[in-house]
Amino acid sequence: MAPAYQKILKFTETQKSPTTWNYANTKTFRTPGAFRAVSVADLLQRTATISLYEWKTVKFPFPSPKKASHPLDGISYVAISHVWDYGTEVNNKIRITNRPLHIDVTDPKRSYKEISWTGLVEIAHAARNRGATYIWLDFLCLDQVDRGGGDEEKALQICIMADIYRQADNVVTMIGGIGAVQSVKSTTAWMDRAWTLQEAILNRKNTYVYVKWPSSLPRNPQDSGGNTYNFITIPGELDNCLINLRDLLAMADADLSAVTPSLPKIVVLDGEVPGAGVKARHCLRAALSADRRIRDAGVWRSMWMRTSTNSVDVVYSIMGCFGLQIDPYRKNRDPEYLFHDLARKTAALSKHGPAWLNIEGVGGSLIPRNQESHIMPAFPDTASDGTPVYGKKVSADFVTALADYVKKFEVRFVTHSHPHIINAYMFTVRSFREVRKGVAKMKLRNISGTCYYKGKLNDRNWDRVQGVYIGEVGNMGFGVRAPHAGQQFFLFIKWNRGKGQWEYYGDGSFRPRGKWKMPKMNKWLFTVGEGAQDKISRWPHRGKKLLDQRTRNFRYHSYGVVPLEDFHVDSPARRPIAWFGHKYDKPPGIRWKKYKIEFDTSKFTTAGLNKTLKRPAHLHLASCHTNHPPKYVDSSTKYKLTKMGSLRILYSFGGWKKSICAALARSGVEGVMIPYDDNDPSPISRGSYFVSIKFGKQVIYVQTKPNTHTQWEFTQIYVLPYGGWGGPILNADSILPPSPPPIPSIPSFPSIPSIPSIPQPIPYQPPALGYIPDDQYNAIVRPMGYPGVTRVPVVQQPTPWPWCPPRC
Repeated sequence: MAPAYQKILKFTETQKSPTTWNYANTKTFRTPGAFRAVSVADLLQRTATISLYEWKTVKFPFPSPKKASHPLDGISYVAISHVWDYGTEVNNKIRITNRPLHIDVTDPKRSYKEISWTGLVEIAHAARNRGATYIWLDFLCLDQVDRGGGDEEKALQICIMADIYRQADNVVTMIGGIGAVQSVKSTTAWMDRAWTLQEAILNRKNTYVYVKWPSSLPRNPQDSGGNTYNFITIPGELDNCLINLRDLLAMADADLSAVTPSLPKIVVLDGEVPGAGVKARHCLRAALSADRRIRDAGVWRSMWMRTSTNSVDVVYSIMGCFGLQIDPYRKNRDPEYLFHDLARKTAALSKHGPAWLNIEGVGGSLIPRNQESHIMPAFPDTASDGTPVYGKKVSADFVTALADYVKKFEVRFVTHSHPHIINAYMFTVRSFREVRKGVAKMKLRNISGTCYYKGKLNDRNWDRVQGVYIGEVGNMGFGVRAPHAGQQFFLFIKWNRGKGQWEYYGDGSFRPRGKWKMPKMNKWLFTVGEGAQDKISRWPHRGKKLLDQRTRNFRYHSYGVVPLEDFHVDSPARRPIAWFGHKYDKPPGIRWKKYKIEFDTSKFTTAGLNKTLKRPAHLHLASCHTNHPPKYVDSSTKYKLTKMGSLRILYSFGGWKKSICAALARSGVEGVMIPYDDNDPSPISRGSYFVSIKFGKQVIYVQTKPNTHTQWEFTQIYVLPYGGWGGPILNADSILPPSPPPIPSIPSFPSIPSIPSIPQPIPYQPPALGYIPDDQYNAIVRPMGYPGVTRVPVVQQPTPWPWCPPRC
């Protein structure tokens, strides 16, 4: 059953000067983020009319994807993919037909965007041919004007953009722009724009290109290999045809020399960005592959050749290709962070893996690395014309033209954490001899062979280098041949003892002397990136699970997590420490503890809040040398709370309702979500997060997530070695002074008998059992302020001779 809808705007073509489309003309103002579509039948009337319908309940957040049906399933529509900037051919046709329509937009360069009623009618003919009732076109179905005042239209529409194209009956591509249909003989900017990538591949079986194909040309040409390419004629538009995007891409590479009459050369799908050209077409063809690994490689390589006015849109334009959500409000994060977040999330998902490792191919990469990650590629800068660049070099130059890719990733990123936690096979480099630049004879563990690489690995620094096994190299089967197919792809890193971190030394493919056979060996766990623990270079791991598990009892400490403090609240709440492991006990299983946190955002301007939120908060891991640790940090106790390390926590705020916060958290948006309720007059917002600890054999894994239903791969984990001595003291003001020891009684001695006129010596009497000597007693009590014991020394008198009377 289709959801309820209503008409919110009707707009008719007139013979007057250009009319302007604006949502302010609606009688019933639109619902922010709701799905809208245009009637096909009304556009095909004698006087073309735009009838805009809105489905109020079809908006983000959508129900769980595990549900049997999607809210868009009951709506029959065609989604339009196009480029804003027209090609020369389309511009000429617009001027000839002279049927302009202006769209109000928020753009510093212009106040409106001109499209054409001619193009809209041509699209309506194609949609009717596909059996659709409605058309979805961003110009008409999204409010292009920024209304301000907390309006969420654009942000919520970004969240459902991928679903709109994925759930459409068909996607029709106006490759030269929405103004008119274009021929295949000239290039356009469609292949270079960021947003057109996901529009082209999310509905790959039903995505068509609307092209001008004269009726004099064959409708079903066949290449020398026997492959047939079908052009679908549109009734009423005899020279306009639909052809499946995959067929048009394959046709551009096919041998059609035997076809008569001769066909025009198909270059409309070549890129115009410097360095792209044919590579753009081959990468898009890979992104449309049925093989997921080829598809992922194609998406990342295509992204490197895409342009956008806003550099962050390069990230948003492909997140839907992986089924992900990245902070759609763009308020709290910069493009470099958002790209880093996207790359980490895809690497953590086993169905995708770190496909960005082979953007430049498997024969080695010189792409600059992200300074925080050390192994991920850095996000390109954006030139004035929107071209992605690294300094003076266009990023498209780094994209490989070869058809190689990694068939299966043997390396696993344990969740999307930063610093990275990696589970992989590691091969020690035993020997290295450079044959020529980029080629070396190498021995990995006990396997000898040839390595084709790029990086700083050379004859002088190969000692102690480890080869991280990425996977086997495959051949896509089209485009330029894959010379490294069948070889093994490695990432080379080296432990810097002085800095206590792994450094990137290069990557490349390894060809063994004989047939490759994976040796029987255990995997290793290690951390990479800025802020990673610097005590243990790596630790072994056995078993199928990604993290190791401790089984021995704790001997010295209890371990817990100190919760975050309330955010700029006048009277912060007192929250208990979450103790997960107690001294003498066995390590517990995984259990999550929920913590609430309050935020007072009223003390900030919008700019000040965004700047503040970019600085992460820190969640402390604490240890205590007792099995009865204190409940609070400020609890009076005689035991020290030692800070072992801190996990970086981000806050995300965009004025969202609780339901949207929950949906974003479930979808993988990082950070503690700060909800906002228009109906609540209080300036205090209340959020929550979850904390857990997993105890490994050599390290502790501190884990957090923003929502109880957050996917495990999107939780944040921080690794810390065991310990508890020598770190900063968290409760220095709450430690009680030790009680003074009891004052021991002074030993008593027997009375000295009186001797008339002659002092008697005092015989030595040992102290009674249990007493301590004076000097030991004084050493204890005098530092405490007590006087101690002072005795007058006894002078030993000489023994007199016995008295006798004089002789008489």
